[in-house]
Amino acid sequence: MTDAVPPSDEEPLSPTPRRGQKQHGQRHSKINFRVKRVVDRADLSALRHLNEQGLPVRYDDAYYAEMLNNPHFDCLLLFAPSQSFFEYPAIGPIAGVVCRKEYHRQKRKAYICTLVVREQFRRKGCATALMRALQQLVIKDPHVCAMYLHTQVNNRAAIALYLKCGFQITETLHNYYERHIVPRDCFVLENDLKPMRRRLKKQRQKRKQQAKEQVHSLPPSSPLSSSLSPWSPSSAATKPQLPTATLAEPVLNGHPTTARS
Repeated sequence: MTDAVPPSDEEPLSPTPRRGQKQHGQRHSKINFRVKRVVDRADLSALRHLNEQGLPVRYDDAYYAEMLNNPHFDCLLLFAPSQSFFEYPAIGPIAGVVCRKEYHRQKRKAYICTLVVREQFRRKGCATALMRALQQLVIKDPHVCAMYLHTQVNNRAAIALYLKCGFQITETLHNYYERHIVPRDCFVLENDLKPMRRRLKKQRQKRKQQAKEQVHSLPPSSPLSSSLSPWSPSSAATKPQLPTATLAEPVLNGHPTTARS
């Protein structure tokens, strides 16, 4: 279930207002989010607190304990900048996502279980940033071919978010949710990771090609470069010789004295 996506998280905050649009409040061009994986009980407690605030469903202790013990779970927490987040102070994690790798229709996929954003931090691009971080994490597993999730048919903000992140509506399930959740129907959205992997591969190949071109464009080494070395036999031969100091013999009664055995 992924309907904890806030109903107003469709667009991230723009740096400047559009032409003819009035600016309401201060706008920021960049948000320095920080993403952290859930690795201990303190992180798990923060994630559970987020879910209980934003989800209509309550999960038991065994569900959260499995997140730490099961390597197939990927859980991320999103933090605001350490100093301040617009007019809000730093109050710990502001969003969280839970993903589980499983076999779906004989294919290994990553299922997004929950995605929660705190109410006061919505419409600031938090869910988008968290989804991008999750995609970068999941795509590292070569055995996972796609990501998928369920969301209510009337959750337009969540649907817009997932479509922006590359998901597509593949199926409609009727009476999927429990009776106290209205509507009970949901969409199945899926994101095929093959195009993303091909795009990343092309980007890596392009960077390698650019690096090779930069190396070939460098000028050839000149003789001057060898003279800049700290020491070489050739440079020692041409090095000017300093005069050597000689020790004068002491003179006694007009005659030099010499050591005799």
